[in-house]
Amino acid sequence: MSAKNTSTAIKQVRKDCMKEWYTVDELLELRSAELPQERSGYSRRASKDNWKRRKRDTGKRGITYEYHISSLPKEVQRLLGCPESTIEALAQSESAGKGFLNANRNDSIDRIVAIVSSLKPNECEDLSMMLGRKGADFLTKLLDEDTVCLMQLTGEKKEAALLLTQLDLIRVREILSELRASRDMGRTASQQAVGDHKKDLV
Repeated sequence: MSAKNTSTAIKQVRKDCMKEWYTVDELLELRSAELPQERSGYSRRASKDNWKRRKRDTGKRGITYEYHISSLPKEVQRLLGCPESTIEALAQSESAGKGFLNANRNDSIDRIVAIVSSLKPNECEDLSMMLGRKGADFLTKLLDEDTVCLMQLTGEKKEAALLLTQLDLIRVREILSELRASRDMGRTASQQAVGDHKKDLV
């Protein structure tokens, strides 16, 4: 099944069914003969039948799972009000290896792989070491617009930025205050010059 078809199937589930994921409590409320009648039976049944599940943060101690509607028995899917055709589309998308929500994610991963493939071996090694030390969160910080602007500095501007990092915070604040005052004075002088020029033209 193509990424487009997978995405369409997911949208259809959201439209046709109330939701995709169900807790044990919600499933117990159905009182279906197809499901365990006690909470303790769900973990065994989910493992035995290979139900798709995810952890759910409840803020309490212990682990709570939610189970995906496509993993549940057909009778339970019917009780939950989801059309069989929609569930079949989801099952096909999963068996095709696309997963439920991976269509857009796969495109992003393909782009990342293409970029990494274009790196020189030493660049790839440097990137790998940096990610190992700093983590992916550090990489996303590098993509910040201000960070990119700083990385593009050259010459004296780059030197000035690096020198600022070596100063204590009080001195940095003093310098920034002086620069702002100078900039504001420059604006005032520039505005005065424009005003004088307009008078000369009249």
